[in-house]
Amino acid sequence: MNRFLSDWGICLTPNGPLHKRKRKPSLNPGYVDPGLSHLLKGPVEVDFQLIHKRVASGHRIRPATLKSRVCTERVMATRQVAMYLCRKLTDSAFPAIGESFRRDDSTAINAYNQVTRRAGSDRAFAESFEKMEQKIAIDVVRRSLNRLSRPRV
Repeated sequence: MNRFLSDWGICLTPNGPLHKRKRKPSLNPGYVDPGLSHLLKGPVEVDFQLIHKRVASGHRIRPATLKSRVCTERVMATRQVAMYLCRKLTDSAFPAIGESFRRDDSTAINAYNQVTRRAGSDRAFAESFEKMEQKIAIDVVRRSLNRLSRPRV
């Protein structure tokens, strides 16, 4: 029950429900190699745009198409994978993920469930998006390390 409410950004208190502040999405700590974690100071921020861009290019679709009202099977499947990766890599709430795609939170929940189900039954599909997931995580860590290595002016 609490997990469901936290997905909506709601925290239960003795005085009633309390809406939490929106937080910036950050990469789950499990995706950062322990050998590199000492180089990173704090959580590694992930922007949804990077996930949109990487997934769209992997499926040969423009990133803007993921946010459009196009409902072809190819675009919808790509959008579902992108929503799933947004949830898995950032652990963001479904409303924030849906908002980044100009969709409702129920669409993001459905996409997460669909991809989870399909990955359980289709091995090739699971392997393809695991590779994409790894590439996105590497890009995010590389971007963070580049920011740390730049001299401050």
